[in-house]
Amino acid sequence: MQSNKLLNYAIFTEGAALTFLFLNNIYGYFLFFLIHFISSFTLSVFLFPFSPSNYKSNKTSFLIINTLLIFSTFIIGFIASIILYTYILKKQEEKRFLPFSHISHQSFFDFPKIKRVFGESAARNMTGSDNYKVRLLTMLSDLKIKETLEVIHKGISEKNDEVRLTSFSILNKFTSTINNIIKTKLEEFENCTDSLYKSKLAKELAFSYWDLIYFGLSDKELEKYVISMIEKYTNIAIELNSSDAEVFFLKGKIYLYKNDIDEAEENFITSIILGYDKEKIYPYLAEVYFYKKDYKKIKDIMNELGLIGKLDFKLHPITSMWITK
Repeated sequence: MQSNKLLNYAIFTEGAALTFLFLNNIYGYFLFFLIHFISSFTLSVFLFPFSPSNYKSNKTSFLIINTLLIFSTFIIGFIASIILYTYILKKQEEKRFLPFSHISHQSFFDFPKIKRVFGESAARNMTGSDNYKVRLLTMLSDLKIKETLEVIHKGISEKNDEVRLTSFSILNKFTSTINNIIKTKLEEFENCTDSLYKSKLAKELAFSYWDLIYFGLSDKELEKYVISMIEKYTNIAIELNSSDAEVFFLKGKIYLYKNDIDEAEENFITSIILGYDKEKIYPYLAEVYFYKKDYKKIKDIMNELGLIGKLDFKLHPITSMWITK
């Protein structure tokens, strides 16, 4: 692996630099600073792919600043940089560009105030004049969540040509955006030689294919192919990085979608063991145990969710039923 070679070379040169200090003369000091600078630059090159995305826009500035920082702090900065970036790599959650917004219970702490904006009941049933439906679809296209796409899908079966065309145009735009992401990531994946970065690309590809399923943008004829692509890239991601809890979570969702309950449960539990947020996985595990008729486990995990389950407006009806008073 190219990245491991860079790290090993940086450590080796730093060790070699330290040996020249024992010469205790000007030549030894000169060689120490020279080789220490080389090891600092090599370590910066190694760390660059794992740096936060907002630092990757200017590679030259990152390498210069990081090299000077490590160089000026000597062996302490060298070791601290490795420890710091190892910690960041384990803790950071990869951000994926998606054309849709996701709402999580972690984004708020007060129960949301729900109010009618455009007539929700009418929106779900697509009632009203054709002009109203077109305006409704246009507004929903900006919300970019799963529920709005379900309404937009209904517009395709409308009798009015303008309503059908508007619905098709919105869905086609969403689908094209995801397909373009997949195309870009596939090209990057094929040309990537670094195994760690390749595992990230495989995960992003798997999630992009999953979006086609999750948002109902995949035709029934192509669904098997899309699922096979998700399974392919989740397996590659796990093979290259078996400690990525988020990949196991996605794999569990795929098995649940395929109604393979035992495999879904196994992958959800593995994801929890690897440190993924229990609050995100428990609702899926509750569904698994419901299918298995293990109602005691549903009650246990809903009780463990506690206050978080009550604050999440989607989980609140479920937790209110299962949580012990």
